[in-house]
Amino acid sequence: MAGGFWRVRPDDIYIEPKDYNDDDEPTKFSIKVYHGGEFSDSSCRSYVGGKYNFIDCADIDDFGMDILEEMVKLIGYSIGMVFYFHFKIMYVCLDLGLKCFAHDCRNR
Repeated sequence: MAGGFWRVRPDDIYIEPKDYNDDDEPTKFSIKVYHGGEFSDSSCRSYVGGKYNFIDCADIDDFGMDILEEMVKLIGYSIGMVFYFHFKIMYVCLDLGLKCFAHDCRNR
């Protein structure tokens, strides 16, 4: 559902992850979006430069590439730009845990 109930969290607001969990809405989650930087080429890869935004109230039942594209527009990027969407497996270093979204990988 493009333009759903999710929203970009203001920069000056911090929410403890344990305080965000809502038993009434178990399919809702927050996502931390890093953008504007790049991955280093060395082993022990890191993300350098750029910034990040939190997006709250995303719903796993509606989440997909269309929602990611809407989120990217909301944080200030234009529709015509080329993006590669990746995610990191929790608690795994970037060298091993960085994965691209399946849809995005097929288009490269």
